[in-house]
Amino acid sequence: GGEGEENEEPDRFNEFFKGVLSSPLPFQKCQHLVEAFRSIGSGRDPSLPPLSADDLLPMVISSLSRLNLPRLFSLSRLLTLTSPPHGEVSYWVATLEAAAEYLWDEARREEDEARKGKAGEDMMKLEGMLAKS
Repeated sequence: GGEGEENEEPDRFNEFFKGVLSSPLPFQKCQHLVEAFRSIGSGRDPSLPPLSADDLLPMVISSLSRLNLPRLFSLSRLLTLTSPPHGEVSYWVATLEAAAEYLWDEARREEDEARKGKAGEDMMKLEGMLAKS
């Protein structure tokens, strides 16, 4: 596979993932989720070894972060609660949940850093005002 195929992979995943978002019923969402995850690596050279979970999770996180889904964590919880407890669907739902948890934690870390930065700026302004008085 060439580099062009690798660049198409997130687009393919995103197109399939839109079916997860647009489907009204949880079992339909799960079907589209399986299609989306199966699309990852589908353009790879078949002579290469299959992708491992360690390879897939960063790819999923990257693709989902590009979609910028405000309710991703809620969607992952819904599918966790309504999907079958075993089999391929369960595996992909667990992968989605891991990616959603990572993105949720990352967003909270960024918010905390922004808050700390703002608090530091405020403290410097206060110290400057106290030094002038």
